[in-house]
Amino acid sequence: TVASDIAYNFVDGGSGDLLPNGFDYEEVVTMDATASKNYDLYWLAVFEDSDPYRYHSLGWNFVNPVGGIGSYNLSAQVGNLYFQPFGFPQTLSQYTVQFAVENSACLNQSWVNLDKIFLVCPSGFGCRFEQPSLQESKLAPNPSYGSLQVLNLAAGEYTLKLVDISGLVVNEALFQSGEAIDLEGIASGIYVASVWQNGIRLFSDKLVITQ
Repeated sequence: TVASDIAYNFVDGGSGDLLPNGFDYEEVVTMDATASKNYDLYWLAVFEDSDPYRYHSLGWNFVNPVGGIGSYNLSAQVGNLYFQPFGFPQTLSQYTVQFAVENSACLNQSWVNLDKIFLVCPSGFGCRFEQPSLQESKLAPNPSYGSLQVLNLAAGEYTLKLVDISGLVVNEALFQSGEAIDLEGIASGIYVASVWQNGIRLFSDKLVITQ
């Protein structure tokens, strides 16, 4: 096998992702290796990039027909043995997949591998966002400068949580429906803005802040 024999990507069924190769907590992580070819042996390992890190390897496996691994459910395989589902509830978790292919009919001195990274977003925030209808709540203005309003909320008290792309909660603010939320002091960037009431997340959306 040669480097051009191995190719794969991660499949996310959603749209509008904030992060490349990003998955919501509890979302199935699927690996599509149908573009790989000319192999009947494969190695698959998943490393959780933490300290200390955890990993699981399937070792070397034969596959028939040649080049036939196709799509592979990473969540089911690794989750059942180590942690279910991928990731932890309150952090942005990073995983490295090591995929290698070989052909038993003409073994090389060293096998060919391709490593790729995927991310799992914090529970309750996610990489994808609900898409509110025109009648439902939404953030305005977006991008925001200085302050923000959440439109079309019923009367009451709410909490706005801002999470940066590293998974850290950078701000929590109590506000009343119709009230402007102060964004002064929050660095420019892309955030996950989630609106909560009585411990229930009502919706999340991407928020761009420009200061």
